[in-house]
Amino acid sequence: MLAILNKILASQLDPDVVIAKVDQIVANQAEMKELIKGLGESVNTQRLLATYPLGYVIFDVTYANEVFPYQRQGLEKYEFNWSVVRITKNTPDWIELRLPDMRLKDGTAAVTNVVTGGRKAVGYLGGASVGNGPGGVIEWGEILAIRETSIVFLVGFSPAPPLPAPVKPH
Repeated sequence: MLAILNKILASQLDPDVVIAKVDQIVANQAEMKELIKGLGESVNTQRLLATYPLGYVIFDVTYANEVFPYQRQGLEKYEFNWSVVRITKNTPDWIELRLPDMRLKDGTAAVTNVVTGGRKAVGYLGGASVGNGPGGVIEWGEILAIRETSIVFLVGFSPAPPLPAPVKPH
């Protein structure tokens, strides 16, 4: 949240706009805390880390494409670019989301331009992988809640399985 506040303050916006944006962030954090609490065991940290052993991020995207990262577990080795996140398609029964770009801080692997989508319903959306074996990552998208003004997503990360051995010609 501090990074978001610093970005807002550095943008040299009208002070009234900055105060309104900060108030919105604070209100959103409080709403998200209550919403996450209401989801109970489905967002239990241990359960989520068992599903996404490299870590996960829970965030809210408004239909105006304002992004509010909320809860993050693990992922200390990764950097995220939240500025690319947006809803790319939104119909009454279908949703597509541009996931955040992420890369290992050591620069050995990155996941960019991932768009996932599916039925506009709570549940899995799919994802994408980069690399294989050690260092390979699968980035998964999941809808946790659909609200009147936004959708709460989870992006989880798991190690990519090794690729099968290549077929050798006879």
